[in-house]
Amino acid sequence: MTETLLGSEADEIVDAKNFSGLSLVGLLLAIVGSFSLAYVQMLPIAILAVVIGAVVLLLAKRKELSGFSQFLGMSAIFLGAGSGALGVFSRSLATQYDVQQAKVVSAKYLENVAQWNEDVLLLLNGVTLEKADSPKKTSPEATEGKVRSKIENDPIHMEIRSRKTAPKWVYAGLDGEFPSESGGYVYKLRFIDQAQTNPPSYWVYARKNCPKGGPSQAPQNKGRTLGPNDLVVNWYIDSIESAQKL
Repeated sequence: MTETLLGSEADEIVDAKNFSGLSLVGLLLAIVGSFSLAYVQMLPIAILAVVIGAVVLLLAKRKELSGFSQFLGMSAIFLGAGSGALGVFSRSLATQYDVQQAKVVSAKYLENVAQWNEDVLLLLNGVTLEKADSPKKTSPEATEGKVRSKIENDPIHMEIRSRKTAPKWVYAGLDGEFPSESGGYVYKLRFIDQAQTNPPSYWVYARKNCPKGGPSQAPQNKGRTLGPNDLVVNWYIDSIESAQKL
């Protein structure tokens, strides 16, 4: 009986000696990587946690690691992989929603260029139009004049406007996305006018007035409690360019 107790105590000592600090590091990294649900910059940390957890499990038998170490390694894998995958999936859904909104705004803009509905074009360029009886304009006349001059003299606008055949716009895909200097986020969409004999294609740069992650990610909104009006996202068109291959 005494020998059995001594043997049990010896096993506990060996088990304690084979605790892996690497498994604890993996779990801590997985906890930090779980912030990849909100911040894409944390995704590499979540991936690293999964790798460390897998290494711990692979070495468990050879190094005779304790059951607790293996548990930590497995937890690092599940937490890192789960949070990383969920973060990627949620951002993918958000991107798809943004692209859909950008498509709607871009198609509307192109249609109004062809019809030359100047008021709509100004609105989609970010100019606030006031009624004649409005006591004061919220949009400076210089800004309105600048935008009006841009759309009236831009070669692409003039080209689309001057066509005799009504356009048939077909969305051809997303060619790029990037943050804008104003703090918003821009999607570069390609459209083709299938109504023409040699269908020309164009890039439309659609911008939303907040970062990709939404208004809460704007620097000026950090730490603030946002109201319903603060969460409104507006879309504008920055420019149109010819996408014809030279």
